[in-house]
Amino acid sequence: MLSARHLSAEEIRRFTEVDANRELALIATTRHQDREREIGVARYVKEPAGGVAEFAIVLSDDWQGRGVGRRLLGVLSRSASS
Repeated sequence: MLSARHLSAEEIRRFTEVDANRELALIATTRHQDREREIGVARYVKEPAGGVAEFAIVLSDDWQGRGVGRRLLGVLSRSASS
């Protein structure tokens, strides 16, 4: 994701179109100088068979160690189990 390559149309679709039956994508934001700033992203994708899911959490460097990732993981976990 951090390389200079360009995403394909299929990759862009996968990252932006969430299947609500098996996926959840969250964005954590804060206000800074009267503007909203994205500070983190969390997402899970459930496997079609079985109770397994993959998840990922990405936070801005200056927000790591402040409990934001833990809170995002809690929301992902509660949502995935319901």
